[in-house]
Amino acid sequence: MVPELRESLAPVYKQITKMRHHVIKVYSCNDAGDDLFMFGRIEQTAENGVEMEKGFCARAVVDDSGSSNPRLKFFQGWAA
Repeated sequence: MVPELRESLAPVYKQITKMRHHVIKVYSCNDAGDDLFMFGRIEQTAENGVEMEKGFCARAVVDDSGSSNPRLKFFQGWAA
């Protein structure tokens, strides 16, 4: 996970000790390939040892995608 996203989600996931995203498919929403939609599944383990799996989808917009150091300009995710 991108460090900035991890920090912003810290209060939400305080009780989660392990989380792994498995991206199944990524679609480009434009010809430049810098506006992306993806879906997959998340595996989580809580502090009490309970393991969960759920689906997710996300949109990511990449800033300066043609450079050697592209950065996320926008990211929004949803979990089900």
